[in-house]
Amino acid sequence: MDLEIIDFGEDVGNKRRPVVPINSQLHEALTQAQKITVSDYVIEYRGKPIKDVKKAIQRAAKAAKLDMAKHTLRHTAATWMVMDGRPFEEVAKYLGTTKEIAENTYGHMAPDFLKAASKALEL
Repeated sequence: MDLEIIDFGEDVGNKRRPVVPINSQLHEALTQAQKITVSDYVIEYRGKPIKDVKKAIQRAAKAAKLDMAKHTLRHTAATWMVMDGRPFEEVAKYLGTTKEIAENTYGHMAPDFLKAASKALEL
């Protein structure tokens, strides 16, 4: 594993699995997890790789008393990137989707969304 890149593997059908850089916080968390793992896998359950991420996230959320799904994390990441002013093309590539889908889904979170429209209301 490259230390600052995650490769989500082969695309499956219409679902793209991008190769993306990770931030220093995630890198540190994965490095620490790797140090204490009891198998060849950084993210594991009982010494075996997680087969179903959806189930793993549901169990972790339940244990933490959170009401969320795996897409909650994806939507949060996209929202934060858009709110930070990242271009939609960049957000889309990070998520493994199209610019149009990223813009249509998260465009309302952009800092300047509707700014021009509000100027039309000035007297």
